[in-house]
Amino acid sequence: MRDGPIASDDFIRDIQWVGDVAYAASTKGLIRSERLGSGWQVVSARRDLQRLDLLSQTLGYAISDPQPLGHGTILLRTLDGGKSFQPVDPGFGPVQWVQFLSTQLGWVAGPRGIAVTYDAGVHWTRQLTFPSGTFDRGTSNDPPFWIAQVGFRDSLEGFAYYRTAWTLMNQSAGVIYYTADGGRTWQGKVCTCGYISIAPAVLMGAKPGLPAGSPDSDLDVTGSLSASIVDANGVTNETRICSTGSAGATWTCSRLPFVTFAPGHMASVAATRWLILSAPATAEAVIATSADGGATWAVRATITAG
Repeated sequence: MRDGPIASDDFIRDIQWVGDVAYAASTKGLIRSERLGSGWQVVSARRDLQRLDLLSQTLGYAISDPQPLGHGTILLRTLDGGKSFQPVDPGFGPVQWVQFLSTQLGWVAGPRGIAVTYDAGVHWTRQLTFPSGTFDRGTSNDPPFWIAQVGFRDSLEGFAYYRTAWTLMNQSAGVIYYTADGGRTWQGKVCTCGYISIAPAVLMGAKPGLPAGSPDSDLDVTGSLSASIVDANGVTNETRICSTGSAGATWTCSRLPFVTFAPGHMASVAATRWLILSAPATAEAVIATSADGGATWAVRATITAG
């Protein structure tokens, strides 16, 4: 392992905190830091990791994309803090999202739906099948691109999020689902999710709802009926935090004053919300926190290349 700061050209795909230790999946590999923003060490040279879900400093899960195109494909488990990984078969693929609430209970999401395990990934049960769309066919040179997420605040209440690809004209559509019984039943809300909101045929009649979101942004579940997402818009050159307190029925958005267009990730750790944003215009990575539910943010670190 080697020490050193994160540079803005070390592209971060996902970041997670376990206590006061930060882990990041990046183009440098899997890296960790005891002190956020400095003293980073390479745990593994694997550059194919797209998503992290670490339960402790030894046990955790990740999603690998060997391409990597960001489409997600393989669910992995580590028992040694990310030094090595073993594949886990959830019964369908590709897999794009993973969340475990305990060592036994966890969910995965992919463009085919949601599955749950009650025994640490030994057995999986499909809970939800997403609707197919006219944009999900793809070709050998241009694979289909979907965004599928799942997020639970506790063992009962959670969200699922599915959106088809953006075309060259920024056309897209999606569905956000809510469950109050651990995923046994889901309530779906169809919404348009793109700057030009023309839905695929299966989702025609969609009404404006869920913000477009960054292509790989976390849907951060913050309460029984509430969730937030980072919405970076390259057309208006702004980044917003959009939130719902009504299980996805309505959303409100507030612009971040300290960045312009900066896709990124958000996560809640206890009472604190964390943001890590990549600002291509300034070649910076910005780390910020909020102690009041996202009403105000304080920039903790601005990391530049070199």
